[in-house]
Amino acid sequence: MSSEKIWKSLVNNKTLDSDQVHAFYTQWAKSYDHDMEEITVIAPKRLSDIIREHFPSNQRSEALVLDVAAGTGRLGPHLAGIGFKHMDAVDYSQPMLDVLEKLDLYNKKICAALGSGRKIPGIEDESYDVVTISGGFCQAHLPIDSLEEVVRVLKPGGYFFNAMTKYYLESVDSLHGLEPLMRQMETDGKWLMRARLVQDHVIGREQGLFHAFQKL
Repeated sequence: MSSEKIWKSLVNNKTLDSDQVHAFYTQWAKSYDHDMEEITVIAPKRLSDIIREHFPSNQRSEALVLDVAAGTGRLGPHLAGIGFKHMDAVDYSQPMLDVLEKLDLYNKKICAALGSGRKIPGIEDESYDVVTISGGFCQAHLPIDSLEEVVRVLKPGGYFFNAMTKYYLESVDSLHGLEPLMRQMETDGKWLMRARLVQDHVIGREQGLFHAFQKL
C-alpha cells in the first residue's frame, strides 16, 4: 500500500475510534516519518514559519514549548531551527514517542490522551510560553475540548499555534465545532486570535489551515 493510501485509510475512515487509531500508530510508528515525506507533508515547516512571525525572536531561547500530539516529533527540528531550545512533547502513542526520543530535542516525553477534562500528567497550570498542535485535529484524534487543556497550561500572554487539513472541518463530524469553540473561547476572554491562514499544498494536495491565538 502506498504511503498516501496508508494515511488516507487512517484519516478518512469515519468508523475508527480512538483505540483503533492508537493501535494503528503502534504499528505505523517506525515507518511514519518516511511515509510523511512521500506524501509531502510540509505543515510542520509552514507552522514554524507562522510561529516565527508571531513569537518574538529574543524570547525563543528561554521559552518553554509544549508540542501536543507530537507524534514522532516532526515539528521539533523546525522549532529548534528558529531558536527554541526547551521543548516537551505529549502524545497518546508510546511507540511514536520512542521515535521522537531519538531526535534528542525534547525534554519531557509524556504519553497521555487529552480531552474529556483530562489533564496532562505532571504539567502545572500556566507552564508554557507556546503550545503547538500540528496535525492533531483529524478523525478520531484530538477531541476539540483539548483546547481547554491548551489554555490551562499556557502562561498569560503565551501563544497557541495549530496546523491542520482544512477540509477536515467539514468532513470530520467531531471537528464541526472546532472553530465555533475557538471563537467562543475568544468571546469568553480566554484568548485572542492573532492569525487564521489557509495555504495550498500543505498536506499533499490538500489545503492547510493555521491558527494563532494569544492567551489573555
